[in-house]
Amino acid sequence: MEFRQYLRTLRGQWPVILLAVVLGTLTAFALTRESPPVYQSTTKLLVISRGGGNDPSQVYQGELLAKERVKTYTDLVTSPAVLQGVIDRLGLRDTPDGLRARIAVTQPEDTALIAVAVDAGSPQAASTTAEALAEEFTRYVDGVEQARARTVDLVSVTPVQAASVPTAPVSPHHLLDLLLGAVAGLAVGVAVAVLREFTSGRVRDEADVARIIDVPVFSSARPARRRAGVRNLREPDAYLDLASVLLRLQEDRAGRPVTVLGPTADAGAAELVANVARALARSPQRVVLIAPAPGGTDRQAQDHPWPGLYDVLAGRISVRTALHPVEGENWLWLLPSDAPAVLRPALDPRQLQRLMIELHEMAEVVLIDAPPLDESVEGAVLAAYGDGALLVVRPNRTRRKDLARAVETLRDLSTGPTGVFLNRIPPAGRSRRRPPAPVKATPAKSQPAGDGEAGSVDVG
Repeated sequence: MEFRQYLRTLRGQWPVILLAVVLGTLTAFALTRESPPVYQSTTKLLVISRGGGNDPSQVYQGELLAKERVKTYTDLVTSPAVLQGVIDRLGLRDTPDGLRARIAVTQPEDTALIAVAVDAGSPQAASTTAEALAEEFTRYVDGVEQARARTVDLVSVTPVQAASVPTAPVSPHHLLDLLLGAVAGLAVGVAVAVLREFTSGRVRDEADVARIIDVPVFSSARPARRRAGVRNLREPDAYLDLASVLLRLQEDRAGRPVTVLGPTADAGAAELVANVARALARSPQRVVLIAPAPGGTDRQAQDHPWPGLYDVLAGRISVRTALHPVEGENWLWLLPSDAPAVLRPALDPRQLQRLMIELHEMAEVVLIDAPPLDESVEGAVLAAYGDGALLVVRPNRTRRKDLARAVETLRDLSTGPTGVFLNRIPPAGRSRRRPPAPVKATPAKSQPAGDGEAGSVDVG
């Protein structure tokens, strides 16, 4: 995965990352709040040699002996004998192992010093325990040295820094803990986002499409510009490149109809084809758009005032009568492709072939907004009578298995897809099947596209 792809993944998964950061911070806050304060008191001990007198060589040997012994005595500070003496002296309810866990012993390099830090639940307890530990250890070392020399102490331990009473706890560090919690949450959120990206099975880019089908892949529309914080989903300039691609395909393939559809409804094919049809009509090209009429099911619940595709196939009206001019576009006509179930005939191959020939005579470009393949196979059937199908895929939304199933369906029922469009503008609304952008039109009989008269429709 490339760096830019990582950035796109993280940007698309920002709610997951934000949630992980918030949970990490709240967890750190809860743990910090429940953690009791810990105070620390430190004392320093010096290991010195008592022998040698004024003889420089003896003094030097004594210093070497002290530095040699300090390494051993650093480990003996927390010996059971010393710790048990501290417990008995202060009357603690702790065990030697429990007390050892609250003691940190360090020895600065190239010195004869031993630094002892003691943690406790109160400032006074930390100071008292550190002082008692220093005294018990000094007594312990004296006993060890006397047992060795039998006559004179060779090495002794002397406190050089008394244990002070701490004024502030050393833990918990509220700000630091919250920061660490947020960082841990961020790390977990990024890991989850990347994992979800790899396991979601969704199409991310051209490479994912190429693994499923070897056809040209186009970028259907660049992300729309923001206006007043809202995406403008109907920016016409965003579809000019796609319109140019379709014109080139029409030139090479004798202007046969092009079916545009998605594997699923959320690919945004309906909105895309409506906007491309408007861009083509402003070329100018005579364009017929076969798509659901405005109003959808609300219109079908009425008296079916919008005769269209299925009325033509059933022989109830002619093609020219079924075409409706689109407001605001002089070169665009709509052939409604929705109708009540009782009025929808089966798609007869001969009638479809005859219809496509008539539409080709009336317009340079015929676009079909077909239902998504997870709802109906009509799109695959219509694609067989035109110039194949152009599949619309929405990155990070369309699943690879849905794309593969759509490709297989098209290959079984038609010539297969001729290209794939990566649609980067999300469709508005949440309905399973929505019409192209709001289409303003009147159900009155229109002039056929072949007459060359301008209609008035706005494909928004």
